[in-house]
Amino acid sequence: MKGNQGLEEVDRKILDIISHYGSLEFLELWDEIGEDDILKEQIMTKEDALERLDFLETQGFVERLLEEEENTLWTLKK
Repeated sequence: MKGNQGLEEVDRKILDIISHYGSLEFLELWDEIGEDDILKEQIMTKEDALERLDFLETQGFVERLLEEEENTLWTLKK
């Protein structure tokens, strides 16, 4: 991914996970974060993960897609 060299390792890992799946619901993404060898050493709460996603969204890396009324997917911004 271009342009993400200035990001923290956790942010780069989140982007990598999303890139492998195309799009994920938050809980699916949070589960994947917990399974990552590097990230599982860090204690990341759901709130921490949402903060990272919000940051990545404001930086233009990811976006929320509303699939249905209550279903939100996270995907890489095109």
